[in-house]
Amino acid sequence: MVGHQEFGGRTVVRDGAPSVHYHATHVAGTLNAAGVDPLAHGMSPAAWLDSYDWTDDESEMAASAAQGLLISNHSYSFVAGWYYNSTQSAWYWYGDVAVSQTEDPGFGIYSSYSQEWDQTAHDAPFYLIVCAAGNDRANYGPGPGGLHYYWDTGLDDWAQSTTTREQDGGADGFDCIPYRGTCKNVLTVGAVLDVPGGWTQPADVVMSSFSSWGPTDDGRIKPDVVANGVGLYSCGTASNTSYASYNGTSMASPNAAGSLHLLAQQWRDVHGGQTARSATLKAVVIHTASEAGAATGPDYAYGWGLLDAEAAALLIAGDAAFPSRVTEATLAQGEADTLVIWSSGAGPVTATLAWNDPAGPAQPWTLNPTQTVLVNDLDLRIERVSDAQVTRPWTLDPATPGAWAVRGDNVRDNVEKAQTAAVQAGAYRIIVRHKGTLSGGSQAYSLVAGGAEPPVVSNVAFVQRSDGSGLVDVSYDLADPDSPALNVLVEASDDGGTTWNLSVNSVTGHVGSGVAAGAARAVVWNFGADHPGAVLPAVVIRVTAGDGP
Repeated sequence: MVGHQEFGGRTVVRDGAPSVHYHATHVAGTLNAAGVDPLAHGMSPAAWLDSYDWTDDESEMAASAAQGLLISNHSYSFVAGWYYNSTQSAWYWYGDVAVSQTEDPGFGIYSSYSQEWDQTAHDAPFYLIVCAAGNDRANYGPGPGGLHYYWDTGLDDWAQSTTTREQDGGADGFDCIPYRGTCKNVLTVGAVLDVPGGWTQPADVVMSSFSSWGPTDDGRIKPDVVANGVGLYSCGTASNTSYASYNGTSMASPNAAGSLHLLAQQWRDVHGGQTARSATLKAVVIHTASEAGAATGPDYAYGWGLLDAEAAALLIAGDAAFPSRVTEATLAQGEADTLVIWSSGAGPVTATLAWNDPAGPAQPWTLNPTQTVLVNDLDLRIERVSDAQVTRPWTLDPATPGAWAVRGDNVRDNVEKAQTAAVQAGAYRIIVRHKGTLSGGSQAYSLVAGGAEPPVVSNVAFVQRSDGSGLVDVSYDLADPDSPALNVLVEASDDGGTTWNLSVNSVTGHVGSGVAAGAARAVVWNFGADHPGAVLPAVVIRVTAGDGP
């Protein structure tokens, strides 16, 4: 309902849908409602939104991405497993009896549909697809021996059956994410209850009764993150001023997608108009997700945890002030990239690696095929310099999906996250390398580093000597909790700081590499040597510092 008071003309139906729908309207409100009703305030309330039905979605997604689309939300999927038709008061089972009489092979499979979306994402590296995980877990059907309908290929029609088939996800609830939710390059979102008081501990994050769980059939971690999808209040269709509350991963997905749109815009704002790679946004939200589940690390129910938009925004802002927290790079065939950071020992060193992997081979239409779909297998390691102790990334075992994550060699996912167990101050190497041969000869990746703390420059003061020497004395205080040696840069401006265009080459003292933290650091700038004969009415000086390695 594009005329709803919350949209303010910012929501447009692009493919001529003949009628409004409660589901689409509710999802759109979660994305961009202005907040006329403050309780329905959308996640990205000033965003413009284009609405499509799902016909021709691949071509529409690719075309929109080529025109600069940053984020798309997909609160839909093909039906898999049990479905209750409320109009007919009848259960339908969407599995393929030629493959299995009891379990739908559509759960967990990397199909041609998954392949298409991954190709779209790979071809558009600045466009992030956000997808609902599905609401299938514990869909139980009519019960053992209950009457239902299944698709009879011989009749080419629905037929009645009383065959006992398992509930979706089986007895333990795993492996019930259908079709496109299994893509590698999308952000798949599960649904949890709201955390109204804010996250304080993993137990604050309570799983919904319906959200679909992984793993994928090849053992990858899905969903990627979870978000509130229970009792979510948003726009309704009864009138242009109506509202409603609904449950579903369809509600959690736009919750995440709208938040990511804000983060994408923030990245541009603080990085000089540059657009973040989709893999960068994915790495940032996974890196900053709040822990959920019974144990530290990822699992197949909560993924990497509860999306924390505030923490992600602070990380992005911190990267602008302290570059190297987020790195966008390309790994060449046979190479290893290394980032060295210093840790104060106040907390663990953490790194998250993500990349848009080339579309993998579609798995055969069988029950739970295990063929890997990862094409370029990058590897993340954290190495403590003092003793070469290596921390490997988290990994899960799809053969025992309820088991806790352990540190090991992740050979399945195109996201890897490593976190040191022991806390010790000092230098750490974060290493990105690869196995085998890289398709295309290289692989673009995004890396988020945590555990390094930025230096702080304060109390900058300067004065020009009155003896005609042209020398300028600069003083500043330098604090840094984790690095014994810093790089200090002195810059100058004659236009009030609009540009730092004055040459500052003739400097001595606490400047350049190897500067130790401390109070009253001193620099002497020979202004006369850099600008002979110049007389300027006003000059501004800036001092910045970064970790030495």
